[in-house]
Amino acid sequence: MDDVVPGVLQRLRAADIIRMAGLTVASMGQEYCRIGAVHATMRQGAKLLGIVDTSHLDTVAKAGATGSVEALEQKAIEQHRCSVEVEIQSSSIWLASCSCTPNAVAICRHAAALLYQWLAHPTAFVSPFSSSSRTPSWVMATRREGVSQSTGEQQTPLRSIHHQGGQIAHTVKMRGPTPSANLEDILSQNGLSELRGVAREYDIATAGLSKQQLAEAIAGALRQSELVRRIASALEKPQRQLLATLALAGGSMSDEDLRSIFERFSFGPADKLQGILLVLQSKGLLFRTSLNSSPQQRIGLSGLLYDMGWYVPAEVQAALRVSVPITPFDVEKKASGGEADNDQLKIQQVEAYSLLADLLLVGRALNGYQLEHDDEKGERVGDMRGTNALAALRTSGLAAQDGTALIAPPNGLPSASLLERLQSTVPRTAQFLRFAYRLLRLADILHKDDGGTPNLRLLPNAARLLLGPTSAEVARDLFELWLTHPGYEELFDLQEEGLRLRCRTTPLNHPILRPGELEAENNEARQLLVAMIAQAPLNQWISFPSFARFIYRLNPVFLQRRQRLFPSPHWWLDQEEGRPLQPTQMNDWMRAEGHYLARLLRGPLYWWGISDLALSGD
Repeated sequence: MDDVVPGVLQRLRAADIIRMAGLTVASMGQEYCRIGAVHATMRQGAKLLGIVDTSHLDTVAKAGATGSVEALEQKAIEQHRCSVEVEIQSSSIWLASCSCTPNAVAICRHAAALLYQWLAHPTAFVSPFSSSSRTPSWVMATRREGVSQSTGEQQTPLRSIHHQGGQIAHTVKMRGPTPSANLEDILSQNGLSELRGVAREYDIATAGLSKQQLAEAIAGALRQSELVRRIASALEKPQRQLLATLALAGGSMSDEDLRSIFERFSFGPADKLQGILLVLQSKGLLFRTSLNSSPQQRIGLSGLLYDMGWYVPAEVQAALRVSVPITPFDVEKKASGGEADNDQLKIQQVEAYSLLADLLLVGRALNGYQLEHDDEKGERVGDMRGTNALAALRTSGLAAQDGTALIAPPNGLPSASLLERLQSTVPRTAQFLRFAYRLLRLADILHKDDGGTPNLRLLPNAARLLLGPTSAEVARDLFELWLTHPGYEELFDLQEEGLRLRCRTTPLNHPILRPGELEAENNEARQLLVAMIAQAPLNQWISFPSFARFIYRLNPVFLQRRQRLFPSPHWWLDQEEGRPLQPTQMNDWMRAEGHYLARLLRGPLYWWGISDLALSGD
């Protein structure tokens, strides 16, 4: 619900800022806003977050007096770049936090600047969970400052934002439906006798304790990792397996999904499930509670906002540190001919951060490239950093007689002529060049000429940005941008595997897809798989077929989770017209979701340096 602007922010006026901050502080904040010192703005409900950077206001003047820009550069950035957070709870209650004075509660000039920025540019405040992708602050600063090289101003890119405290950063973490209450409230929903039973498992004396006191004591015990691990280690094998599977699946699950997982993993006869759940509940490792049905809320479906389900507390998940079970792959045995027909095994390893050098090569090859008609078509349809919602509302070719149609390519794909020129300079696969081009455009490192000509321009200091001392932080920001941006490029690229992306249409040949629906599902699938891969053991070769089978058992519909909410899916993948692939059938799953997973490992995750590859001859 972060897309709905709270009334307190809608009613905010400049007079309110002056009233709460004072005229002097408010006037300084207004000036900071006017000169463009506010960057990386975000909104979470009624909370505004951003960076106020005034490091360039006096750095040049000080350097002229001392003759050493370098000596003041880092100090100026640290002293004048502040992380700000303001939450307006009511007309008279404002909570502000700024790194300039960490322990102060008053509205400082940086907080005032953030509020004036909201009044001037409210649409620039993106929600962490909205469909809009943010451009890293160092890119925006470089775009603004890159033209001033001749004046002698510093060209060091701004450091990426470190979200702390109440600020939210995109993280690689799988989440299921979220519980509607915190741990203490969930415990309080149990009866007194159930709480006493859980307390005895953790050696908590129950005599004289009220229900609320018992809940607080059990919550404190669950925050002790060693104690939780000791309780979990005493479980029987099926109980441990189900608990670990729930944790890997995100920690929360509906009754139907839980029964399906129990059957797919063959944890035991169906009539044993209830007994396992009761044991886990009695030890405080699993609770039945109301879960927030977030997919229904996000896509506007009717139905209950809350549903009953099962929840593994975050404290238990953190204590258990469950990793993905794997089947090791013996590379040395395979490469040495330990098995027949494996003498063509090819090992592909990549150095960390080598992608940044490749991005620089691609950017330089396209610097000055004049966009042609096919290139500019996508530019007119939608901005590279925005969603591909408009593209999702278009269909490609003639509609079939059965009320379906092919979905058109997403916005921002490079044209054939652009790829041909690029491959003549950078001899890499078309898949990689498309990825690099989209990433450079998403981050605005490669952008259209600000003068209005149809040419692409590379940031003046792109080399220092990508290969300089802050390259690790830049790589992290680029990875986050790729991971969280909305788009369905990976889905559309499955056509290279012989698959087609189709959707239902109305009698007038209009797709019934909601704006952003396809992009959101692909974005969630991308993040879910990366989160799962992040939980695999490090520095071990993993058999891909067994890993894919585990993903299938854990979440076979990860690519079309929301489509289960409809009587019939809005979109699907097929190989033969008229026969959509069924993700619940293993053979169909390997043709679609299996290829999606394999392309993610062979493509972006390999290029990022996250995974090495061992490819057989076939």
